[in-house]
Amino acid sequence: MDTEDRKSLINSHIQKLFDKVSSGAPLSYLIISEKKSNKYIQCTVSTGEEKVLIDVPEGQLSPEEVDSITQVLSDICGEKEILGFQIKVPRDKVADVVDKIFINGFGLPSDYEIEITLLE
Repeated sequence: MDTEDRKSLINSHIQKLFDKVSSGAPLSYLIISEKKSNKYIQCTVSTGEEKVLIDVPEGQLSPEEVDSITQVLSDICGEKEILGFQIKVPRDKVADVVDKIFINGFGLPSDYEIEITLLE
């Protein structure tokens, strides 16, 4: 999957999260997973928030991935020390952050394939 198609798919699903919250849901979330490795992240939007919470579940990470994900998230938020594997980002930055996590954090090739599941 090329970068632009992937980012377009991510952005359209993030918009669905915001639409769901603006329709009265207290929060809305989705899972973005890579088809071959089954690596995944969760994105959540809560009522009153303009940012998206991106969570990288630690249980799926190897020790090397823990180090690389920590570095990626530290670089994005500008903090040397981070707690957990969560970061809040503006909605227009989500697709770029997801790419950094999957490519630089998980070590996937730039043409990785994703699936997105909206959760109820």
